[in-house]
Amino acid sequence: MRIFSTPKIIRYLFPKIHWRINTRERAVYLTFDDGPTPNVTEWVLDLLAEYQAMGTFFCIGERVLTHKGIYDKVLANGHSVGNHSFSHVDAWKVSHDAYVEDVKKQRQS
Repeated sequence: MRIFSTPKIIRYLFPKIHWRINTRERAVYLTFDDGPTPNVTEWVLDLLAEYQAMGTFFCIGERVLTHKGIYDKVLANGHSVGNHSFSHVDAWKVSHDAYVEDVKKQRQS
C-alpha cells in the first residue's frame, strides 16, 4: 500500500489550496489513478461495493474514450472522478502550455 503526504514545500508554495481537513471523524480517502483500466477498474469497483466504500478515480481522457463502459460504471456506482489529463504527458518533458492544454483537452472529452 502506498501512503502519500504532500511535501511541506508544496503546501507552502500553494497556500490557497486546502491540503488538510480538520475533522473529528476518522476517514480514509481512496484514490485511483490512470484509469479506467479493463479488469483492474472493474475489480476495484466490485471490491469497493463489497465493503460499501467510495473512491475517487482520476481518469485519463484517452482511456475514458476507449473504455467508456467502465467509466460509466464508475459514475453509475456513485464514485467521484477527477481529471488526470488527456494523454498522461510527462509534465517534466513538455512545456507548461502543452501540459495545460492536455489537461484542458481531458475536460472536453
